Amino acid sequence: MKKRTQQPSSTLMWFSRKLLTTILPALLFGIGLGIIFGYWLDVGDKFPIANVAIEEFVQIDPEPSPLVSVIVAPTLSPQRTVPKETSETGVRKQLENAPTFNTTKKEQWLANAVNSPIIGRKPVIAIVIDDVGVDLTRARRSIALKGPLTIAIMTYANNVTALARTARLNGHELIVHVPMEPVDLSANAGPNALMTSHDSDELMRRLDWALTRFVGYVGINNHMGSRFTAWEPGMQLVLAEINKRGLLYLDSRTSSESTAGLVARKLNLPFASRDVFLDNNPTPDAVWRQIIELEKIAKRHGYAVGIGHPHDATIAVLSKWLQDAEKRGFVLVPISAIVQRRMAKS
Repeated sequence: MKKRTQQPSSTLMWFSRKLLTTILPALLFGIGLGIIFGYWLDVGDKFPIANVAIEEFVQIDPEPSPLVSVIVAPTLSPQRTVPKETSETGVRKQLENAPTFNTTKKEQWLANAVNSPIIGRKPVIAIVIDDVGVDLTRARRSIALKGPLTIAIMTYANNVTALARTARLNGHELIVHVPMEPVDLSANAGPNALMTSHDSDELMRRLDWALTRFVGYVGINNHMGSRFTAWEPGMQLVLAEINKRGLLYLDSRTSSESTAGLVARKLNLPFASRDVFLDNNPTPDAVWRQIIELEKIAKRHGYAVGIGHPHDATIAVLSKWLQDAEKRGFVLVPISAIVQRRMAKS
């Protein structure tokens, strides 16, 4: 007697056909659509030049922490502070006993400067982007902007060496963004800020820490610092060290009482100061108004310095303006070119 061969059920056959013709293609399509949609949601991935550069440098960066963890570097061990009167006396004594720097070592700021475009008779503008390095996505977007910009990298961001290399790869000039004491002490300037309560040894230790965070910079500018930059003994000490190292100083002018210009002239220090903050009001219309003001100053004096931050509105407005700057009659230059122009006029 022949055995009957069991036939697969019609339901199982139907499901097998649907799996191959409908369900599996739908799943693959959905996964692909999800990847594409996720890509467009990630703003950082829309800037492949900066993105690739960062990833490349992370592979060779000796610092152990991954770049994606850009937050805040650990502070150094708690430091002794002294009353303001005592610290001022100590700083003044060190200044009295310190040698004067009539000459500097080889101008390191010129060695690290980015080449400027051909200027001719056009007014020049330097755009400085402060606070770069805490927000990785906006750091990428800022570095991906058309240059040469001047990128002021936060001392306390992790993997600052990778950010610095990326910025230079994309044609930008570098300065160290050094945190200094604000008038409003509720506004935290960040780890290792220069404070008026510090003695001279502590100030030098913190400044040295800031200046060893990365290499290739032309100088420094102040992060906050409305109280510290108004303190002449402290600025004398800091700028004398900057001068000794052959660097320049950009005064962010967070205070009308800043003594940076006065001290810089005494030291014959390469120096520039901010003309316009672009984004105290970080909205597109307000940033555009500040850009127009910056253009007016550049036309009047031949040069101008604008400082902005990695805000969405600032990046969006600069992205447009940088494309049109030449047509509008201006030359974009790094901060070193402004310093050279100022020195030539003095």
